[in-house]
Formats: sequence, C-alpha cells, structure tokens
Amino acid sequence: MAQARIYATGKRKTAVARVYIKAGAGRITVNGREFEEYFPVLALRAVATQPLVLTGKRTLVDVDVNIGGGGPMSQAESVKFGIAKALQIENPELRTQLKRAVPDPRRADQGAEKVRPAGGAETVPVLQAVSRGRGEGAPNRAISRRGRPGNPPSSSFLSGG
Repeated sequence: MAQARIYATGKRKTAVARVYIKAGAGRITVNGREFEEYFPVLALRAVATQPLVLTGKRTLVDVDVNIGGGGPMSQAESVKFGIAKALQIENPELRTQLKRAVPDPRRADQGAEKVRPAGGAETVPVLQAVSRGRGEGAPNRAISRRGRPGNPPSSSFLSGG
C-alpha cells in the first residue's frame, strides 16, 4: 500500500464516519481519542474492526476516524462500513471477503416482522380459546349459526323449527 491515505465514508442511520487508512502498525484513533477509550464496550470494538480482521490487516494499517451523529452501535457500524469501503478502494480483490461483513446499504432495516401461519390462516391465541370455554387441548369446533360452542342451542333448533 502506498504512503497516501485512503479516504472513505461509512454511514449507518444518522451516524457518519469519515475513515482514513494508511500503512502502519494497527493504531486506530476515533475523534482524536484512542479506539479503546472511544468504544469501551468489547462488542462495539469487534463490530468496528470486523473488516480489518476478515482481511487480516488489523496490525498492518493505521486508521483515523471522525464520527458524528447516531448512537454507539450505529457509530461502530458506520466505522465498519467506512473501513470496508476504504479497504476495497485500496484492493478491489477484497470485495468477496468484505461482502460477508457488510450488507447492502440500500437495503431497508428489517425490523420485527409479524409471523403469520402458512396460507394466511388466522389462529386463536390460547388465552382467547380458554376464555371462550375451550380449554387447552380442546377441539377447535366451528361456531354454528344458532349457538356458540359451550352454549346449548335454542329449543327451536332441537325441535327443527
């Protein structure tokens, strides 16, 4: 790698990280502070350095980062995206390794999706089934037009009239 610094931007939610990479001994500074001081949680450090670890360059490059906006996790992920972009600019052959670490940024965040039964069939929750007089394990009987399960049918129903 040349002595020139490579610049890339990583974004995640409202966090933006400007990442500069150059050949060095593996030193990382974030907003002028040491990496361990800025990200005291080990999980955040692991997220931020994932591209360097995957490519084996954790101790071969120095990284300077300026971050703004977002929370700690978004900042760590924006650093990860920025480092991955910078490594890819330096060596495009690393793209296949980095694709495992960095998802497509155009993809929308997938929040908790509702889990539905197959075929769109609605199920009755256990609490509703118990409150309707069908205890747990009771057969799921269809509701007739003249009476509800657990209710005796009207006398006109029995006489056929």
